[in-house]
Amino acid sequence: MYAAAAIERPPTHRVPPRILLRLGRAMLRRGEVSLVHDVRELIASTRPAPLLTGAENIPERGPFVAVANHCQRPGLWIGFASSLLTAAVADRRPGAPPLHWAVVGETRLWAGRVAVPGTRWAYREVARCYEMVTLPPAPAEVAGRAGALRRLARLALPPPRGRGEPVALYPEGERGTAVGLVDPLPGTGTLLRLLAAGGVPALPVGFAEEEGRLRCRVGRPFRPEGAGDDAEAAEEAMRRIAALLPERMRGRFRLGDGA
Repeated sequence: MYAAAAIERPPTHRVPPRILLRLGRAMLRRGEVSLVHDVRELIASTRPAPLLTGAENIPERGPFVAVANHCQRPGLWIGFASSLLTAAVADRRPGAPPLHWAVVGETRLWAGRVAVPGTRWAYREVARCYEMVTLPPAPAEVAGRAGALRRLARLALPPPRGRGEPVALYPEGERGTAVGLVDPLPGTGTLLRLLAAGGVPALPVGFAEEEGRLRCRVGRPFRPEGAGDDAEAAEEAMRRIAALLPERMRGRFRLGDGA
């Protein structure tokens, strides 16, 4: 689907200026912009072209929650990984609502102690334009995070409880890198169990850089089974993500059986 020609040059991961201009106008004018159009343009500009396998595992209808590793490093923004999966979901489900991502709501420096001015407004407006959900990054903002997770659940849960649309999140949050998996954020497992109980399966996704190319592997949907608490359900999700990654990136997580 997103296959590629021979690798001859260093990878190019740059956001085309026209995407930023469209988004900037929409933010200032309180308008909207097509997420699917922009992610396809972003992926088309990437060299070498990224590769996605397992598209047949993406449900053709109904809600799901994609759970993926946060594959980011200097020079490789996480938006490229998110765009690759978003485009694949749109190809699999033509005409359906796009993937709704849970994204960070603010940039904070020095171990989260200092917020970068303006980023909360900017991220909120980006999320509005693209129908995403912002998550407050500060651990102390318990109420804000709980409210954001409720909004995400309302998007995913089938009617009449919600809209029954696909959503996606990074269990590791911003702590995750392209180097390897780290522990998931508290509350991840509880959210997955809540969604599973409401009929929303989880879709494991693994992002990695292999041979100079961004690669995405999509596993089979699953529902947390026998997971009695938040930590157990999150652990199962991380194991299934690990099963889709190269050995060097799996960290302490063992292979799951859901690849």
